[in-house]
Amino acid sequence: MTACSVATCPVYGVWTTWFGWTDCDATCGGGTQLRTRVCQKTASTDLDCVGSASQTQICNTWHCPDCSQTCTTGSLNTDCTACECTSNTVHGIVRNHVNVPLSDASIAHAGVPYKTLARTNDTGGFTLNTTCDAVEIVITTTGYADATAVVKGTTILVQMSLIKYPAININPRPRVRIQGENVTFCCEAFGNPAISNYECAISLKHAAEDTKQHTPPGHIILTTSEPVVPLPVC
Repeated sequence: MTACSVATCPVYGVWTTWFGWTDCDATCGGGTQLRTRVCQKTASTDLDCVGSASQTQICNTWHCPDCSQTCTTGSLNTDCTACECTSNTVHGIVRNHVNVPLSDASIAHAGVPYKTLARTNDTGGFTLNTTCDAVEIVITTTGYADATAVVKGTTILVQMSLIKYPAININPRPRVRIQGENVTFCCEAFGNPAISNYECAISLKHAAEDTKQHTPPGHIILTTSEPVVPLPVC
């Protein structure tokens, strides 16, 4: 009988869930928010978690008040954030995906989302008394994805859809490649509102972290001479 040795599989640390976003560092004109997470290890021999410990995102992207701007229609309001048409009255209704009226939804100019112009009543109705034609408005309410609409004429109907929390519907499948061969892993997520970006971490067995080169998202070129079996974690 010949003795043999079994290679020990590497153990990676596990990320905590993301901590909350920091306050935006600008009130208008575009700022930055930061959030972090911690790599938890059960032993000193555990490898570092795959991925980044921090993320940033752009926030408060609306324009700063500008009292020098000119209005193509209407006149500039007193806080210099939007043009107003005092002679224009718009009546609207907000409903959900099954046509049930939504009450207490907030209506604002898309360019000034923090300033509520109106709220819907018990029948989902609202009235805008100074909103000019062709202006985009944003509608927000708890449990529903934000909706936008462009004012055209004197009536407007807005339909909102339920928020769907992010979920993974395609996970990477194991692949085996040798040196010089390419490998592509597919990972897909969905949600409402649409997901702008997501992370799919791939752990590579028998390959050191510094022996793989990242090219376009999801495409990894292996530079090890040993067969590599990826251990997908999404």
